[in-house]
Amino acid sequence: LQVHGGSDDQNMYLLDNVPLYQVNHLAGMLSSFNTDAINNVDFYKSSFPSRYDGRLSSIIDIRTRDGNLTHRQGSWKIGLTSGSFNIEGPIIKNRMTYTISVRRSWFDLLSIPGIAIYNAVINENKSKIVSRYAFTDFNAKTTYHFNDRSRLHLMVYYGNDFFKGGTKRKHRHDKDLEELSDISTLDWGSFIVSVNWNHVYTPQLFGEISMSFSRYNSMLKRKMKYKNTFLNDLISSTTSKIHNRIDDYSLRVNYDWQLTHSHHLNFGVNYTYHIFTPYLTEFIRKVNHNTNTSTTLQYGSHPHEMNLYIDDEWHINRHWAVLAGVSLSSWINPGNKDYFNLNPRVSAMYRPIPSLCVKASFTQLSQYNHQLRETALSLPTDMWIPIAGDFKPQKSRKASIGAYYNINNRYTLSMEAYYKRMYNLIDYRDDYYYYPSNTIIYEKLAVGDGKVRGIDMSVRKTFGNITGHISYSMLWNERRFENKNNGQKFPSAYDNRHKANIVANWRINDRWEINAGWTIMSGNRITLPTKSYNPLPGTNEIIGSRKDETIDYITSINNYRLPAYHRLDIGANLHIKGANGKEGVWNFSLYNAYCNMNVIAIRKQQYAPGKGAVYEKLRMIPLIPSVSYTLKF
Repeated sequence: LQVHGGSDDQNMYLLDNVPLYQVNHLAGMLSSFNTDAINNVDFYKSSFPSRYDGRLSSIIDIRTRDGNLTHRQGSWKIGLTSGSFNIEGPIIKNRMTYTISVRRSWFDLLSIPGIAIYNAVINENKSKIVSRYAFTDFNAKTTYHFNDRSRLHLMVYYGNDFFKGGTKRKHRHDKDLEELSDISTLDWGSFIVSVNWNHVYTPQLFGEISMSFSRYNSMLKRKMKYKNTFLNDLISSTTSKIHNRIDDYSLRVNYDWQLTHSHHLNFGVNYTYHIFTPYLTEFIRKVNHNTNTSTTLQYGSHPHEMNLYIDDEWHINRHWAVLAGVSLSSWINPGNKDYFNLNPRVSAMYRPIPSLCVKASFTQLSQYNHQLRETALSLPTDMWIPIAGDFKPQKSRKASIGAYYNINNRYTLSMEAYYKRMYNLIDYRDDYYYYPSNTIIYEKLAVGDGKVRGIDMSVRKTFGNITGHISYSMLWNERRFENKNNGQKFPSAYDNRHKANIVANWRINDRWEINAGWTIMSGNRITLPTKSYNPLPGTNEIIGSRKDETIDYITSINNYRLPAYHRLDIGANLHIKGANGKEGVWNFSLYNAYCNMNVIAIRKQQYAPGKGAVYEKLRMIPLIPSVSYTLKF
């Protein structure tokens, strides 16, 4: 999710007031959020209330469902790639409720026959392939209603992805056996437990207090094992692990005070104690019964983050409304510099007629932690680190203006223009891969600025059996780093100049509904060499060069745009009423319906003697069909 020129780590996802650091399954193909557990979602991209801070681009505030107070209900769903189960109801009727949602994929079960056939038939007498992937989601919530004015929530969330891959090989020499294996495991996910108390003190004053613990963890493990019965039953193995973990202990207090019918205040405080373990490495070496273990931790820290805020919303009359607020955020990191930032925000709304609204806003935001990424894909190996040393917090200042027009409550037209500046952005230096592996990560980083400007337009139809929308966005997204691209500005990797979406939903009758979504956008940007040349005689001692190899010459960063990305997704739902009144829903869908193999990267092939380098487009994700059945009870 890139919002108005920002990166993935500049979006804050809140699940019942608790921030999440990982929100994707399968490298972004699927969401970590089970829709059976969600009640509503609020999305902010321009005018941010002051209670939200800590990210530069957007806020996605997700609230989970409370259980049914009077009777039990639920659903189960089974599909080609995953299944889910949801149940809710009263523990004490009209007083205490529960809701539980579980989702699990079975990619690993589906792949077992194919891998077995490949290893037994196609890949006979060669290395055996090991491959497994699965994800799991679990949501649980209980709510206790003390009375009409007070309630208590306890929420638990667990999401996990697991991938295992590698090879195994066996060689038999007479009676002796030699075994070799090289297996990598990638395990990542989040865990949350939170307590939330809502209380209406008076008809004018509402309060919410939340306490939570959350953990994000990713672990990359590689184990190489060797066994030889000829060499005195030698068994040796080497295991390396890399951990990236964040533990957060949070307290959030928010009050909403209705001064008059048209004037109210929102104020409170958010506090989080972070424990960053961004690069914990373990190395285990075993030879028969002898074991050597070493552990290294780099850049661990325990910072305190706090945000004091107040918002004043005033509907002056039927034409004018103003929202003004400020947040004071702080980052106190023992052993490092402390930072305090005053972030103002203001927005105004003018409604000359009931169907037309014009809005303008200005927002300043700060961000104190970052995700370092080495590829264009969102991967769990991407490392979250806090600011430290001479690095300052990221900041953004954004101004926007938009107009929104409603036609007879049937069509909605909107247009918004924005301009955003970002400061103290962090990225890898151009030459970071030349540094030794034990180099402190901050020495490999560069600091720069960003400038984004663009316009969003949409037309939405909200009545009748056919509904949907058409949207179009255009943006310019630039970066400039002192230690990148010779200090010259360059386009961001996500400088997607044009993007359009068309979404349509057709409810044919009470049983059938069809939906479709088509998207197209300018391709991402990548860096490719503009020339290649052979080293001069006598320079073959250059590291990495060979007589039959050429050297790449790069003029600028992100100088090549990938082909345009586009795909069509379609689906159909068939609703079936059973004799017992239970409802069943069949879903048939196609992801990438016309099987456009979009280019996601350019891959460099091996050098051919006398011919230089060869490049090819890397394409992924063909047509994916899906069928599922949901039974509601």
